[in-house]
Amino acid sequence: MTFEVNACISSFKTPDFYKQNDLMTILRYIILYLVCLTLFSCSEEKQPFVIKFSPTIDRAELNCNQSFSKNNRHWQLSQLQFYIYDLKIKGSSRWFRLTNAKDGNQNANADIFLIGEVCGQEANWQILVKNEDLPETEELDEIEFKVGVPFDRNHLNPITQPYPLNQPDMFWTWQMGYKFFRIELKSKQTIDSDEKNLIEDTNHFWMFHLGSTGCQSPSPVRAPGKECKHPNQVQVQLQNFNINQAITLDIGQLIDDINIVDYPGCQSSPDDPLCEQLLNNVGVNGKQQVFMQVSR
Repeated sequence: MTFEVNACISSFKTPDFYKQNDLMTILRYIILYLVCLTLFSCSEEKQPFVIKFSPTIDRAELNCNQSFSKNNRHWQLSQLQFYIYDLKIKGSSRWFRLTNAKDGNQNANADIFLIGEVCGQEANWQILVKNEDLPETEELDEIEFKVGVPFDRNHLNPITQPYPLNQPDMFWTWQMGYKFFRIELKSKQTIDSDEKNLIEDTNHFWMFHLGSTGCQSPSPVRAPGKECKHPNQVQVQLQNFNINQAITLDIGQLIDDINIVDYPGCQSSPDDPLCEQLLNNVGVNGKQQVFMQVSR
């Protein structure tokens, strides 16, 4: 492609060209010249690619229209969203940092991604990413990212932030910052003693909001001057990464060994036993097992 474009452009450089052609012909060649430049710029631009995520439970896909059983109740999603940043992919030789291909470099938050859905609204389980330095023939091997928001943007006003940090319900206060991971469940059906029939019951709700705690500032509407005591971010690194396969988000691993009927939820408090278990499960206090890619 580059050779053809260069040949096209070079035809305009000879003085004889202008002597031998009338004005209309020259105009036609000018249009052709502009087309050549367009082809040249397109040939140099790297094509973005898609990374997919998929929530699951008990190895089955989970979405807003499906329910699952837990603690003798049937549950459904109300909301499941999370932020990731510092997204990198490893080729055969080195790591490549990825940014949002939708917004380009004009967005100051192009390195942050919001993934998931609020039930009843548009779902977003895939991200379009790019890296100008990543060769198209590069063999991809590993992927790495953090669940969270960088400290320098974690405590800014969400009303004035560019996408994706402009969603107010993913924000606590200026002091505490954003909810990095938010899952909310609802249930209005219990399972009878024979485990055969569903019985309509009062509504039950359960939630887990992951975010930083122990943040020091003069008031809830003031941002802290230094990082919080408990940043509560999750480091994810997946080996043998396959770009054609979704990264699964295993909700079963997240709520494993937790009675979500007796405990209504967790707001990342380090003094709450339920939160301690959830923080362990999601990978804040140890190796994470919620995000994975199972070979098929």
